[in-house]
Amino acid sequence: MPRLKFTKEIVVEAGYELMKKEGFQNVSVRKIANYLKCSTAPIYFNFRTVDELKEEIINMCKEKLKKYLYGDYSERKILSGAIASSQNLPASPEISAGISSEILLRRSDVAKALADLKATNALVGVAKAEYFPTISLTGLFGFSSIDFENIFVGNANTWSIGGSLAQKIFDFGRTKNNVAVAKTNEQIAAVNYEAAVKSALGEVRDALVSRQNTKISLEQVKNLLKSQQRIYSLAKEQYDAGYIGHLELLDAERNLLQVKLQDVSAKLDEVDSAVEVYRAFGGGFRLEK
Repeated sequence: MPRLKFTKEIVVEAGYELMKKEGFQNVSVRKIANYLKCSTAPIYFNFRTVDELKEEIINMCKEKLKKYLYGDYSERKILSGAIASSQNLPASPEISAGISSEILLRRSDVAKALADLKATNALVGVAKAEYFPTISLTGLFGFSSIDFENIFVGNANTWSIGGSLAQKIFDFGRTKNNVAVAKTNEQIAAVNYEAAVKSALGEVRDALVSRQNTKISLEQVKNLLKSQQRIYSLAKEQYDAGYIGHLELLDAERNLLQVKLQDVSAKLDEVDSAVEVYRAFGGGFRLEK
């Protein structure tokens, strides 16, 4: 196995990392060697004296600080710009409780399947409640309702509303005198309709669960942001009082910026989740009478 070559840059980077953790006054050749898991020989090969090494570490600090503070396209500027632009994000629409499953009839796939089924005369004299499950899709906070969740058994491809929907349709006077139903257009249309409704309900369930998860994640990030803002405020006070250096303050600021970016991402995810619910409902959150 080839030996790892400890270049001058690697040694300086190790010294810089040690300085951030333990302070500049505690940086030594022995500690850098322990950090790199090597002897002191590679360090003295690159630097004649400890002072020469420390001077390079200081130069690295200056370069990092200059890039962080003054770079035209620095990471800090990019992060700050992204966070500032997030103020223009659209507000995530609220989804009310008690939205009826009848809203799914506006979906083109469900509407077409139902129209095809009606065209076969399979639903003559059949009450709507017998071929379309009318329940509340949403519950508290616009999340998936208990009634809706009770439909599914295991996954979104299995449901438990009195067995097979298609079978219920076939039973409506179509099998007189126990005569088996042939594979007619009625049967095909009924199976297609059942598949369309089940698929729509599955998509709605997935969208509502996803929205609930994004809401929870957003709340967690908000709490994290509050904590990080307090940490930064404390670091700023310590810096102003001379207890910590500029690098420690910059670390606190960078951590705060990263959490702010997480907050922006979580807000975007929340808006996206509302869009997915909107699509699953068939293009709206209200049932037009």
